[in-house]
Amino acid sequence: MDNIYYKNEYPQIPITIEITGQKTTSSIYLYNKNSSNYLNQIDKLTFETNHRNNSKISGDNSILTGNVFASGKYHIFINTTNSNMTEGYYELVYIRSTDDYEYGNSFYLLKNREGKST
Repeated sequence: MDNIYYKNEYPQIPITIEITGQKTTSSIYLYNKNSSNYLNQIDKLTFETNHRNNSKISGDNSILTGNVFASGKYHIFINTTNSNMTEGYYELVYIRSTDDYEYGNSFYLLKNREGKST
């Protein structure tokens, strides 16, 4: 995952997640930083152990969407055209519920790359 994305170049940011180990419920949380420098959760996508291959999954607010491929492999997209996806700093955090394993990545979403327009 890159650290900077431009809305005019990435209407959807692709992410591949591969879950190994025991089958368990896991979640991805998407946060943005507000003007007071607090992180606000803007979407949550839950991976259920009963998701079938080739099924579509969507977050609570439809910012995070994706497809389930072979056991434990997910192709997720962050929909940057959603009205909640404004310019700013974001954190994407993966949490496995059984052992409190947590992994995060951050990125900036900017409106336009210089010299390009929407």
